[in-house]
Amino acid sequence: MVTDGEGLIKAIIAVAVREDFYRENQDVISRFMKSQEEIAAFIKDNEEEALKIVAWSWIWRRKR
Repeated sequence: MVTDGEGLIKAIIAVAVREDFYRENQDVISRFMKSQEEIAAFIKDNEEEALKIVAWSWIWRRKR
């Protein structure tokens, strides 16, 4: 099935960590959150390129 996603619910990605990991690894948490924000901005600003990247990744994994 090929679709443009119109009418579908936008995905929400939730990431959970243990409380001790959160307290002890603020640098990791900050870098992760910054990366997620950058990825979301790239996808928003480069929709066609993002679709090509996802398609290529999916095809590459299927060939393995």
